[in-house]
Amino acid sequence: MNVRRVLGIIALVFIVIVAAIASGLFLYSQYLYRDSYGSEYTYDVRISPSAPITNTTFLVPLPANDGPVNASMVHHPFTPDGWSYDVVETESGPMLRIQADEIPTDPTYHYSVVRDNRLIRWETISEEEYDPDNSSHVRATHEDIDIQTSVATDQTIDTQSPINSEPLLRPHENLTDTACFMADDDEGRCYTYDGHVFASYDATPDTVVYVSVRLRGANSWWVFGWNFNEYVDHQSVEIIGSNEDWVATQGELRTGNGNYRPPPN
Repeated sequence: MNVRRVLGIIALVFIVIVAAIASGLFLYSQYLYRDSYGSEYTYDVRISPSAPITNTTFLVPLPANDGPVNASMVHHPFTPDGWSYDVVETESGPMLRIQADEIPTDPTYHYSVVRDNRLIRWETISEEEYDPDNSSHVRATHEDIDIQTSVATDQTIDTQSPINSEPLLRPHENLTDTACFMADDDEGRCYTYDGHVFASYDATPDTVVYVSVRLRGANSWWVFGWNFNEYVDHQSVEIIGSNEDWVATQGELRTGNGNYRPPPN
């Protein structure tokens, strides 16, 4: 057997091995993609005063489309006495009403009820019952109101064109197409708009109250590392001194951010 023929056989075997490995990696990556793919909405509200405020009522936008809003998504497990959350209808659509006797307020103490390695619920306990060395006990501080909740969906979220198809922090008044700051892809589009929140509270004249509402819709998957695409709708405002009226917010909507590939079948 001459050298040229031996080298040809070795090259052929090498090509077959490489092709088999590439095919295996492709099939495995497809499995990882299908198995890890998920879609989720995340809703965040933050009300942060620079000094204590009392007798507070805030109305902030809820994720809304054409369907009903699920009030259970705003449940917060560490709600202290004197604070409450519920959904109310306004001329601008459904809004989350947040009421508190005072912000900040005293810490609260809780322990986790776990069954079969799953969190069932949080139970409130007294300060005397709280044990900092017990990993199931939690001390929750309430320097500001910070609501964070997520809702998974079985449907792929339209992160490229959510304006007519996905929940947003409506209404979007004077929606204007604008350049994206630090854009790193060709899919993204950015908008500014005018929104509003209602704020009623007592405060000293120099107190600054920061209000932020954020909605994120994202699809994510893991193929040898996490990937995602998303849209983000955000409103914020700073209010100085006491207030008892609607306040204009600055709204920003970014769509088509991240990596894209066809959804799994």
